[in-house]
Amino acid sequence: MSVDKELEVVRKTNGGELLPEDVVAFAKTKSTKLHDCFEWDDKKAGHLHRVERARQLIRFVVIAQPKQELKRAYIHTVTQKKSVYLPTAKVLNDKHLRAQEVATGIVELKQWLEKYKDMKEFKKIASALSKLI
Repeated sequence: MSVDKELEVVRKTNGGELLPEDVVAFAKTKSTKLHDCFEWDDKKAGHLHRVERARQLIRFVVIAQPKQELKRAYIHTVTQKKSVYLPTAKVLNDKHLRAQEVATGIVELKQWLEKYKDMKEFKKIASALSKLI
């Protein structure tokens, strides 16, 4: 069975809702495809979890300046094939990094449009965004 089909089994088994905890419980069975999607060595998994938590913390740090809106302190980007977080000001002031972030933003907007294309509540926003990108 494929990963997507296993996810459907988990969802249907749990009243039509797909919850991460249920996916992990299902994936504990070694014969499932989902099993291979996880790190089962607790030491390695603990480290990976802490790295992911660090990513979350970095994304949520903001810079507060008097009489200005809050701004993210760091932006996630890729430099020299390495995934890093750089100060927002550095990215915005570097022509190459800024262009890269604009390109990333366009991709993310297209993904957003695809995700919400069937929701009439977003029709006006989607139409405006489509014209811009």
